[in-house]
Amino acid sequence: MSFAFSVRAQGYLQFTGNVTYAYTDTAIVKCKIQVFVQDSLQINGAYTDAAGNYSFSIPLIKSKYFFVKLSYPGCVAKYYSIGADIPTDQLGTKFPEIQADLSLNKKIEGVDYSFLNKPLNHYYYNKELDNYTYDSVLLNKSLALLEDLKKREEEQKKLNATKVISVPDSSSIAKKEGVLKTKKGKSLSPTVIFISIGLLVFLLATILKIYIRKKNDDIKRDL
Repeated sequence: MSFAFSVRAQGYLQFTGNVTYAYTDTAIVKCKIQVFVQDSLQINGAYTDAAGNYSFSIPLIKSKYFFVKLSYPGCVAKYYSIGADIPTDQLGTKFPEIQADLSLNKKIEGVDYSFLNKPLNHYYYNKELDNYTYDSVLLNKSLALLEDLKKREEEQKKLNATKVISVPDSSSIAKKEGVLKTKKGKSLSPTVIFISIGLLVFLLATILKIYIRKKNDDIKRDL
């Protein structure tokens, strides 16, 4: 996340930012941005452009709290919040533009992402600075959690890869079972049984021919 400042229209707070895939500089195109009031009613929205950039504005309304959600298919959604609780005499102030860059993690099976259901950062009006700023304590905590998440994702990737390698497909299991059963004499394949029967019939037919031939020779000898 980074922050830049420029003067914007009176009575509104302007947000811009860039969205990328986590651990890369690859922009996410058409990432969905949703802006809610008090985590319920959506009042604004946007999509990132071809460079991954987005922009939206919120009205400066006293005692209002805004909740921003960034989402994209196959990725884990992330959030940040904005407090609009400013002094009445400041409602018409031209506040600087705020830039909030985020990266979205591609979802990995087996990883717990539940901590991302809460805002990673919070922007609010600071009376001492007479300006908008962000919650550094919350942001630092979020960055530490994201660093831990990176480690857990790497570990889970290795575990998932091991599972794929160690689990044989059904055809190989069937072949192995067939070989084992044959060796143990418990069962034979249909092909082996068919060949065995054929050989047995041929052998019986040969024996019968020899018997008949011998019987005919005996009859001729008697005559």
